[in-house]
Parts: sequence; C-alpha cells; structure tokens
Amino acid sequence: MKIPKYMKAAQAKDYGDVDEMISVQDDVPVPNLQDEIIFEEDIHPMMKKAIQKDSQTHMIVKTLAVALAPGDARVLSGKTRRMQGPPKFPYIVGGDCCGIVVDPGNSTTFSEGELVAARFTVAPRNALAEYARVSDSVCDKVPPGLTPEAAAALASASPAVELADVFRPKERVLILGAGGGVGSHLCQLAKRHKHVAYVCGVSSDPQRLLKAPLYCDDAVDY
Repeated sequence: MKIPKYMKAAQAKDYGDVDEMISVQDDVPVPNLQDEIIFEEDIHPMMKKAIQKDSQTHMIVKTLAVALAPGDARVLSGKTRRMQGPPKFPYIVGGDCCGIVVDPGNSTTFSEGELVAARFTVAPRNALAEYARVSDSVCDKVPPGLTPEAAAALASASPAVELADVFRPKERVLILGAGGGVGSHLCQLAKRHKHVAYVCGVSSDPQRLLKAPLYCDDAVDY
C-alpha cells in the first residue's frame, strides 16, 4: 500500500484548553518508522527509556476511527507532563484507534493489510490523523462484525474483561473510577455477565452511574 508524504491531523501546539491549543493541519508529515524520536520537553528519564524501548514495537496504520478518552485530556492539561507528556510540540492528540496496517515494522504478530485496534500506551499517542504510529504490544486484531468505531472505543476498555474474571456471582463489589473507560465497562460486565449481587461505583459524577447503561446499585462521589 502506497503511503503519502503528508496527511491531515489534529495537533496540539502546547498544554492548555482544547479549543485554544488544538487545530487541524493539512500538511503534517506522515509518521515514518525510521524517524528518530526527538526529546525537547522535560520528560522523566524513566519515561524516556520506556519511549525509546517502545519505539522498537511500532507500526504504521491507516486510521479508520479514533476514540478520545480521559487520558488524552490529561496529557493535554500538562498535569502529568513528566510522565505522560509528548516528547515535543506540536504533537498529534489521541491514543486509541482502529486502522489498517500499512507498515508492520518489526512486528511478527501483525501483517500489512490487517485491521487492528491500538490503545493508549507510553508512546506514541498520535492517533487523531489519517495515519498513526502505534505499538504492536498494545494492538489486537479486530474480529469480523466489529466496526472500526467500536473497536477504537473498546481498545482501552479491554482490561475490564480481565478484571471482571475475579468477580463471582452474588458478590458485592466496589469499582473505583467507575465513570472512566475501563470502569464503565467493568460495571456493565459485573451486572450482566458475572451476575454480582451489588455494584457500588465511585466517580466525580455519581448520578451518571445509576443510569443506563451502567445501572450501579449505589454511587459515591470522590
């Protein structure tokens, strides 16, 4: 598959408010696996090592759908800049996406042409563009019948499936972060598939937890 040199992408020029910092550009270079990661921001040394190691697992996908999550807002806010901030500005926002592999890089798991979903990880987080650089360590093949939009939205929620394995029928469970991507799916799995007796969710918006589709039995404000 031929990859163009430039693409359309949503870039953030600095930390701050979404409306002020993010703009869509038409002439952003398409990511290249041979490009070296340049650090211009004050990133924690531990995270620099993690990002450099992670770069060995990268692939390029042609993006079909992107799901924005609380983590994307947290990165843009700058509150976790040393641990989660971009290596430099401007950066392309978004971490969860679904797309077609156009360059599998060193991957032995995925091949060109496969439809995959990738989730937010240490780096890169540049999904909101026509092409994205993703890590094969946090990718899964999208099963038949699942739309790209659903696959992108479910990418970061997948840990909820593993967490739900500890639930047993008729148990009473407390779910912290019940309003987030993982927590909201965990609430639904607990009631519908694990048949727990009682679910109490904790969130900054507790009333939302009592309504469809979460249906917690009780909710607590942080």
